Amino acid sequence: MAYAKGLGERHFQWKSNTLRVLRKQIPMLLAVLIPIIVVMPTMTTTKGAAFSDSLGRLLFAIASIALAFFAQRFMSAVRKDQPNRQVLKVLHLFAVAMPLVLAFISLWGYHYTAVRFEGLMFISLCWLACVILLHYLGLRSLTVRERRMTLKRVIENREAERKIAETREAAETSGEGVPLNYEMPQRDIDDISQQSETVLKIFSLILAAAGLWALWDNVFPALGIFDEITLWTISTGVEGESPVPINLGDLMIALAIGVGTVLAARNLPGTMEVVFLSRLNLEPGVGYAITTLATYTIVFIGIAAALAGLGFQWSKLQWLVAALGVGLGFGLQEIVANFVSGIILLFERPIRVGDTVTIGGITGTVSRIRIRATTLVDWDRKEQIIPNKTFVTQDLTNWTLSDPITRVIIRVGVAYGSDVDKVQELLHQVAVENERVVEEPAPAVFCVELGDSRIDFEVRVFVRDLLDFMPLSHELHSAITRTLKEAGIQIPFPQRDIHIRTEPARKDTGQPE
Repeated sequence: MAYAKGLGERHFQWKSNTLRVLRKQIPMLLAVLIPIIVVMPTMTTTKGAAFSDSLGRLLFAIASIALAFFAQRFMSAVRKDQPNRQVLKVLHLFAVAMPLVLAFISLWGYHYTAVRFEGLMFISLCWLACVILLHYLGLRSLTVRERRMTLKRVIENREAERKIAETREAAETSGEGVPLNYEMPQRDIDDISQQSETVLKIFSLILAAAGLWALWDNVFPALGIFDEITLWTISTGVEGESPVPINLGDLMIALAIGVGTVLAARNLPGTMEVVFLSRLNLEPGVGYAITTLATYTIVFIGIAAALAGLGFQWSKLQWLVAALGVGLGFGLQEIVANFVSGIILLFERPIRVGDTVTIGGITGTVSRIRIRATTLVDWDRKEQIIPNKTFVTQDLTNWTLSDPITRVIIRVGVAYGSDVDKVQELLHQVAVENERVVEEPAPAVFCVELGDSRIDFEVRVFVRDLLDFMPLSHELHSAITRTLKEAGIQIPFPQRDIHIRTEPARKDTGQPE
């Protein structure tokens, strides 16, 4: 880690001055400690026990002075690289003074105690160094994943912008209004980065604290006093069994669970996005739904664990939960229904951002999907806020779910006496020559009806996008009118035969008619 251009400098971004001091001081420290480490175990043998109080204390004092010197040089470099951190002054003083104090205690006569404390301190420092290394390795891994996520999102955003530009260009010729942009249901990359780093810090702190607790628990038995202070008792409800005591330690654990739940609910979704969901080939919106459900699950489990730690039993809370359930069922049933429907929409994806849908007589483009409601932008550029429950419970037409191709039917009437085969050939030629008409499915022309004054044909063609509907209709009508006129085929007006019946004049009888 301390090599020039090594792991610490290139990947962990550690300060070059600190690394330079480590490269210089570590060999010097090892040159002193290794011979002492080789000689010290001989003091525990039968022949070496006589030298334990003399040579052993001298070697221990030399090792302590070497550690203090190393701490002085190292902490000075750290403080030079980070001059604004006041806590480093306290750590500097502690790191230098503690080995010297232990050496003095050893020479004073408490050699075993000094050796035990310095051994635990050395192991603790090794443990902290291991946790720091794991922390920076995890941080480096998160950074790499976040860069890949950023690159992936940039590519997706460019593709979305290209589609929006194509849609806007098509809308300009169709006379329909489309959204200027789409709001994808995803978390901000900066929030994801901050949340994942926060979770990594919390995990590192917990890991370091657990290791230190395990090392020093036997040295400080007074820490067990928290388990001896009883705050209250909880009745078990079983005859003959004594109440369960809730002590100060249980309260502290419950508070820790509560704080951990809040931190996890705020930061774990971003971490899941980086560590797990980014590795899966998920559709946009599915990851957002998973992290949302995970947040609510974490909150529920955390509350249940904290209450259990305080002695609250499920048998005594079930009536409260049932009452809350009834209240939600009557008072918030629509909100809950829309929330559940939003989760269903994000998972099943019957609609996606950018899809053109028709529901309840409203046709528009999906511009935003939220947990409670979905926003449609209709052809007049009006935003329609529709509750998610509507999309789950009512009939829905999605014009672009799996295939955006749709059919256009043009009805054409020609006069009686026209050559039916020639008319069919001309209409088919007009359909094939239009650029908006797709080749598969192929266009078709049929004679469908013999009307009162004309022979009716249907031109059935398919277009790539719903926005091509009106432009294609205009182009086909114009081309058909021009082609039939050039071919001498008449498009008739409606004809009506009027018969006028004339009655004979009546004789003059003097009576009014």
